Amino acid sequence: ELMESPEVQEQLKQMVSAHWKNWFDEKIPALNNNTPRQSAKTKDGRELLEALFLQYENFDANKSNKYNPDINDLKKELGLL
Repeated sequence: ELMESPEVQEQLKQMVSAHWKNWFDEKIPALNNNTPRQSAKTKDGRELLEALFLQYENFDANKSNKYNPDINDLKKELGLL
């Protein structure tokens, strides 16, 4: 019941939004401990990002979660679209 509360839903939405906003500048082990912004600047980094996005998409396909990232939005922010 708590998770159904509009206040809780709004807090979760804000937390998830903040996470994905900060994600661009966090070191990601799957990107050789580079940030997504750093990785987007090199060919090898872009390949690693694409592999990571595929993992995210496969994970998202198996879960119905409204808090999953919009992969296209992530790619746009990184200049990959």
